[in-house]
Amino acid sequence: MVDSKKVSILLSILSGTLLIFGFAPFDLYILPWFSIAPLLLSIYNKKPSTAFLLGMACGMFYFGGTVYWVYNSVHNYGYIPVIPSILLVLLLTLYMS
Repeated sequence: MVDSKKVSILLSILSGTLLIFGFAPFDLYILPWFSIAPLLLSIYNKKPSTAFLLGMACGMFYFGGTVYWVYNSVHNYGYIPVIPSILLVLLLTLYMS
């Protein structure tokens, strides 16, 4: 349905960003019901590998916005330096995506 590569990527990122606002601390509880639509539009009639990458982009933005607190916990209370803490959060986000 969406032909442009840039538009597909932007729709995927938009979907992940909108999903963030559906949960704490924003609590726009109705938003997750509709925020998956941009992702579905971006993956319609795409190759499975392309759809996978677009879904990963959506997941990276969503989980990156919702597990930000893990960095604070790992760095401040686990006494892990900044760079390994960031890498740990990025790996967690990638795994969850």
